[in-house]
Amino acid sequence: MKIIYCNFTATGNEDAIDYLRRNSEDFARLHLSFHHAKGKRKTILTKYHQGKEEWSKKMMAIKPSSKIAVFGLLPLIYLIHLINISRLRFLLKEHYDVYIGQNYFCAFGGIILKWLGLTKKTVYWVGDYFPIPPHGIYEYLTRIFLILDKFCLKHSDEVWFMTPRLIDARQRDGVLPPKSEKDSYKTVTTGIDANNLTIVDAKEIDFKSAVSLGVLNKDQGIDKIIEVIPKILETVPDFKLKIIGSGSFEEELKALTRKINVEGHVIFYGFLEKETEVRQIIAKSGLALSFYRPDKYGFTQFADSGKIKVYLSCGTPVVSTSVPYISEEIRSYNAGLVVDYDSDRLLEAVIKLLSDGEFNLNCRKNALKLAKTYDTEKVMSEALKTI
Repeated sequence: MKIIYCNFTATGNEDAIDYLRRNSEDFARLHLSFHHAKGKRKTILTKYHQGKEEWSKKMMAIKPSSKIAVFGLLPLIYLIHLINISRLRFLLKEHYDVYIGQNYFCAFGGIILKWLGLTKKTVYWVGDYFPIPPHGIYEYLTRIFLILDKFCLKHSDEVWFMTPRLIDARQRDGVLPPKSEKDSYKTVTTGIDANNLTIVDAKEIDFKSAVSLGVLNKDQGIDKIIEVIPKILETVPDFKLKIIGSGSFEEELKALTRKINVEGHVIFYGFLEKETEVRQIIAKSGLALSFYRPDKYGFTQFADSGKIKVYLSCGTPVVSTSVPYISEEIRSYNAGLVVDYDSDRLLEAVIKLLSDGEFNLNCRKNALKLAKTYDTEKVMSEALKTI
């Protein structure tokens, strides 16, 4: 098949994208810049033939200098994204069999490309859902999201939901258009390449360290993690917290480390482009943190956590709240510890995993077992059967 894939730089799912690249006659990937991330924010279109790169082209992108600037420029940012997607009709010479859009905006662009005759079918791969907050700017932004979401649910040829919660929430709120039995909704989780797990020898693991991966914002709970470092140091004096990623909350987190005098115990790597480097850091850490803050209006409670799957694919025990759907499977497989969003519970979990070597190694084995259940080959080949 000939496949186009469109997603934002912050959404991950690289193993599934790699599978599509390797198993497509022609594959085009449009990687849209994510406006909330710091560092290099590029929009790039890359064309592959039989798995090998033919050419790559840098597209238009805006790099807002602050969070306020992001909101002010949001209409222009998305207009440019839409222009970039529409340009595929002219940049890609041949017609394609299917366009896969990961998130509502990318899927919306795919529907336009179908109308323009570039692709035969479109897939809306759903990873988000936002309950409408009672007031504020996010109330209006969420209503716009729901309009686009409902449009994409109705007009996409196939709809893939990353977790069952994404379906349940829409059914609960009455925003899920009915589909015929033939075109029923699917649950298609993000995959993990079972042939590309990052496994290190126990001698290489720093059992006095923890790692956190992802965009730095208040919902990630990293401030809560930093705040308990002084108490962790009472039991693990050489403890280090490794933070991979950037975002709007980064400077506040750095200020917090200075305020409580733990600068020497926190490493801010920023955004790292090399996936192998990221995986090595995670695999060699004593545990991986996913301390999401509960928010009844947030999307994380419904979404598939890409960063937790990266943790699992590195065989690193996870400490998570029960916010993401995958926490249910972490608990079921004993691949780490699932705790309440509470400083004392977080402290107990970190100390347990860093102090009990046997328990830590057992969680590592279970993390890899869980990772293999998401094998990309199985997930994607099943999802593509009806395309």
